[in-house]
Amino acid sequence: MILPSLTSPRVVIAALCLLLAAGATVVAMTVSAERAARAQVTRTAAILEILRGTLRDGLDAETGQRGYLLTDDVAYLEPYERAAGAWLGRIDVLEARLGEEGIEDAQIAILQRMRRIAEAKLAELAATIDLATSGARDDALALVRTDEGRTLMTEFRAEVEALERMEQDLLAREVAAAERIERRTVPALALLGLVALLLSMVGLRVERRTAAAEARAREADDLRAARARSDLLAREMDHRVKNLLAVVLSIVSLSAKGAAPEARPALKRLRERLHGLSLAHSAAQEQDARGGVALGTLVDRTLAPYRDGTDGRGGPRIATHGPPIHLPVSMVTPLGLVLHELATNAVKHGALSHADGRLDLGWETVEDGSAVRLTWRESGSPGARPPVRTGFGSVLLTQSARQLRAKLDQAWPGDGLRVDLRVPLPPRDAAGPAARTGRA
Repeated sequence: MILPSLTSPRVVIAALCLLLAAGATVVAMTVSAERAARAQVTRTAAILEILRGTLRDGLDAETGQRGYLLTDDVAYLEPYERAAGAWLGRIDVLEARLGEEGIEDAQIAILQRMRRIAEAKLAELAATIDLATSGARDDALALVRTDEGRTLMTEFRAEVEALERMEQDLLAREVAAAERIERRTVPALALLGLVALLLSMVGLRVERRTAAAEARAREADDLRAARARSDLLAREMDHRVKNLLAVVLSIVSLSAKGAAPEARPALKRLRERLHGLSLAHSAAQEQDARGGVALGTLVDRTLAPYRDGTDGRGGPRIATHGPPIHLPVSMVTPLGLVLHELATNAVKHGALSHADGRLDLGWETVEDGSAVRLTWRESGSPGARPPVRTGFGSVLLTQSARQLRAKLDQAWPGDGLRVDLRVPLPPRDAAGPAARTGRA
């Protein structure tokens, strides 16, 4: 499974969706807390109003009772009867209102005490009025002076105040909760805004990167098309060069047939060197993925015409060995001409001109991979010695080595030619043998 990049468009869109969800959640929590606080304010106000109504009922009933006892005026009995009839009913309304959203045990206890006190107060008021009505006004006043009624009203007022405090505490808790959420909402929204800004910047970067990638893709398509055209032209040029070399070789061969005897050796050498140039060109066309040629491929192409036969011990006459080394195309032709000239000389005058002769060609990287060393060893050629005069072949070897900026050393120890060729590699290939992969 391929995980998407952290800056991919899908990740940015997902992050924006999560950000919107988080913002909506914060806003919803704030709105919910504010609604709960407003609802609690309304509930508390209604309950406080009912509580104050219960206290007014008790005081109105007591006021009517006192007025009747003091004046013997039956008009005071009307507010008494009205308040006495509404008092317990208002307590029932209060209990129902508290029970709408879940009543607490402490509130139930307060309501029970309020009801009990109200019933006792109403009984005390009714008793004094009955005594006064029956003509025992002095007994009624004596009962009032016992302060039982005042004590009951003091207790009732204390219960009302206790229930008021409980409701106010509930209201304070709801308001405090709303304020806490509001205090958290401001920095949360600020943080979400900052994250949104960052995501916007990331989105802009992703958009730019996508546009750049599309531009690179278009450039890559153009480059591939140009490379295809270049490859087509290279193949066409290779075909034409091969045809041209073939025509030149044919002209030289036809010229050799009618040439004077003293000119034929020169024409033969010219034909051989053109053949070597053709081999080098053929090897140069077998480029690898980096546009270069493996040294092993060049060696195989150059020595392929001379590999027939075995030495006196039944082994191959030509042995090659070395690690994979990558050569730039610019080195292929001069190095191929050097190898072809050495091989031609070996066939004509050196080890390969004897039945027991043998050629060993090896190569290795030296100087930390900044150069390649080729060792050409001929054996089985007794009496081998340096040429008496410097011919065109020697000039060709020297000029090709100079073109390669190489160091060329030749020696004839007695049984064959020894050649050491040290060729510097371009800086871009100085990373070591592993960087110059070829076929040994």
